[in-house]
Amino acid sequence: MRDRSIRRRSRPACPDAQANGGHAGRPAGDPRRRGRGQSLVEFALIIPFFFVIFAAIVSFGLALFWNIGLINAAREGARGGAMTATTANIPSVIQSRVNAAATQGGLALANLTTTITCVTLVTVAVNPTDPTTATPCLWSQHRPSTSTSPNTGGAQQGDAVNVRLTYSFPNPFPLSMKLGTTVVGLPTNFTLSTTVQMVLDSATNGS
Repeated sequence: MRDRSIRRRSRPACPDAQANGGHAGRPAGDPRRRGRGQSLVEFALIIPFFFVIFAAIVSFGLALFWNIGLINAAREGARGGAMTATTANIPSVIQSRVNAAATQGGLALANLTTTITCVTLVTVAVNPTDPTTATPCLWSQHRPSTSTSPNTGGAQQGDAVNVRLTYSFPNPFPLSMKLGTTVVGLPTNFTLSTTVQMVLDSATNGS
């Protein structure tokens, strides 16, 4: 009886397998594989810019928050001084009100500088919005020259109290990066300042 056994013939490896060392799969030059590598390179180049932008948003957001607290503290101090009848007590009242409002606003008193000035507006014609053109007065009761104890340089009703606050704080993200020959980044420290001036309403006029 004639042998009809089937001989198995080995099939040749597919071209993909031959290109990959006999293993089936995607060829080494697969465009999708090259695309993934390109995306990783682009991500590595762009991520520093996004991080600097994020740090800038956080840093300037904190600066804006503290600047609002600084303005509120200056207003609170100036308001307290303007409503104080005894002129000699005005600086201490202002400082106390400023410290309380600054603490409530999250400001560190160690980084806060307060400058309190009495501005003469009654006898000198000045621009109230520009205290540098005004003549400073003394934190004592004003008494005219006809008084038994004259003190014409003392504060009186109609004069003004000028409160200037300066606040410095370190930047939590002092980042910088170099683009060619230009260095772009955020400052290591921020310095904020504000000035509030109010007319003395309750200061006692001397005689």
